[in-house]
Amino acid sequence: CVGGNFTAISVTATGAGLTYQWYSNSSASNTGGTAIAGATNASFTPSAATAGSTYYYCVVSASCGPDQTSAVSGLFLVNPILSAAVSIATPLTTLCAGAPASFTATPTNGGSAPTYQWQVNGANVGTNSASFASNTLANGDNVTVIMTSNAQCAVNSPATSNGISMLVNPLPTVTASTPAANCGPGTMTLNATPSAGNINWYATATGGTSLATATAFPTPLISTTTTYYAEATSLGCASATRTPVVATVNALPTPSITRTAGTDICVNGNVNLTTQSGMSTYAWTVTGVAGTDYAIKAGGLGATDNSVTLTWLTTGSKTVTVNYANSNGCSATSATSNTTTVYALPTVSFSTAPGASSCVNGSVTYT
Repeated sequence: CVGGNFTAISVTATGAGLTYQWYSNSSASNTGGTAIAGATNASFTPSAATAGSTYYYCVVSASCGPDQTSAVSGLFLVNPILSAAVSIATPLTTLCAGAPASFTATPTNGGSAPTYQWQVNGANVGTNSASFASNTLANGDNVTVIMTSNAQCAVNSPATSNGISMLVNPLPTVTASTPAANCGPGTMTLNATPSAGNINWYATATGGTSLATATAFPTPLISTTTTYYAEATSLGCASATRTPVVATVNALPTPSITRTAGTDICVNGNVNLTTQSGMSTYAWTVTGVAGTDYAIKAGGLGATDNSVTLTWLTTGSKTVTVNYANSNGCSATSATSNTTTVYALPTVSFSTAPGASSCVNGSVTYT
């Protein structure tokens, strides 16, 4: 390495008045080299001050005879000093909790097989690899890597990379949700509350396209019970799961009236009218005025009565209607009705009356 020390090389010569001159050459040849100033002894220590590849040979001169040139030396290789370094990069420094993060190390002067030790907040993690991935990073975690170079003449090894501080946003949650119900087909408004941010509404538990972004979601017109899904979103992060919120379509009841008499009846006749039991908020209507056109003989026309017996006091077409609320609080769109025709009582009279008196055993004709 530059700055190191080589072992001296030397030549052996015999004769009188010997002088020596060492030469350096960039090729393995003992001709065409460059004389080295001051290198005039039988031995010579090559310099390692500059990086490069150099060969050496020596020319020996004597008082008599021609100069003699030594064989060329082997290669003296001076490697440069290499400053080891490493940097890391990641596509994203802002993540949602639980999302995967990946990091890649780029070595400088790492050699043919550098080794790596990844660290999070100074604690060893990962494997001996130029890449590192984790889905458990927390907000503020600092990621670095230590690279050890196997390059010759490397300095500053092991080298520590730049640190990357991660911003990890928490996943929001749906803290509350409010379903809705409707009597029959219609629209209704569902509500959800996020821990932070806003709410995206979906028709499916996973995937799909957002139907709306708001804490309150008015559904489209629906005719069957439908489940929608609320997803909290904040700072680009979504809740881990979507919360189901149900829009319930309750069926409307179909009231009916059962009667004990036929559809025709005489004045002062009674008729019993009964609808379904176990309901609430019964709403009866009767043609006419109570006490004048009809009288209640049994049961009643109150909100808790499912049966009534009426005595019709006047003639004509008499209509009774009823509606009620079922267990879901739903009423029919219109009341059901029952009509009775009430006839007057007949009046009997004599068209031809007999005399006012008659004898015993006499006959009398009534017409």
